[in-house]
Amino acid sequence: MADCYVRSTGVSLNPPLESYPLAKKHINEALRINPAHLKSQLINLKIFSYYDWDTTDADEYAKKLLSQHPSNLLVLAHVGEIFSFNGKNKLALTFLKKALDSDPKNAWLHQHIAYAYLASGNEKLAEHHNLRALEINPKFQFALHIRSLMLSKQKRFDEIEKRLLKAIEADDQNPVTIMSLGIVYWRAGKTEESYKLLAELLDRRNFEYIKSGILTRFYMAIGEKEKSFKWLRQSRDEKDIDFVNLFYWPLYDSVRDDPDFIQIYKDAEVYEHLLKKEL
Repeated sequence: MADCYVRSTGVSLNPPLESYPLAKKHINEALRINPAHLKSQLINLKIFSYYDWDTTDADEYAKKLLSQHPSNLLVLAHVGEIFSFNGKNKLALTFLKKALDSDPKNAWLHQHIAYAYLASGNEKLAEHHNLRALEINPKFQFALHIRSLMLSKQKRFDEIEKRLLKAIEADDQNPVTIMSLGIVYWRAGKTEESYKLLAELLDRRNFEYIKSGILTRFYMAIGEKEKSFKWLRQSRDEKDIDFVNLFYWPLYDSVRDDPDFIQIYKDAEVYEHLLKKEL
């Protein structure tokens, strides 16, 4: 139950302020029944990292799990994911690649390795692992989004547009894929088509939960910094699972030293933690 509630916020099904308290309730009960239950401990680590923003406890919890389970695939994968989103790319790649050695056909691992390489500036290896993830799972949402950022940057618009349209045909309510296509349209000079998709997401926000992290990324991609920061603050205030992750997202490379951007993360008391590259 706890896992379902955590996942439901990540895919824009339920607002975090509703789902995370329920996730915490169920995970506390799971750990009361069995304090050593590993999957429950890993979900607890995600709650520490993505909702409580309890950075000290999260780091200590991660170190404890790694010391107790140094070769466990689940531990390596979950800790590697969190480290990649927190800018600890060297550590993330160490753990994720070790996990991949045990499960080389795991699309999830390939894609998180791709993201860690992309965030650290190695686009060649990022593309290699991103392609591998999509070969294994062509409908992988995270992999499609990162692919859209890479290919639109390379001006390979037709290639990624076809892939995204096919994904939307299979799941026309997926807001991340709609955002990804909107960014591709903007970069291809199709501004009217891009604004239509943005308007669709803004309208849906009136009657369903659409993560603020999606809207802040869309606005950042089309160069509307102030509106992007507005939605980034909203992402912070609604405890969006994306909020901490967005600090190192490639779309924000141009504003990472912006005082207003920094202040948003200082107000959440996670800025100093995000600057740390090691445990």
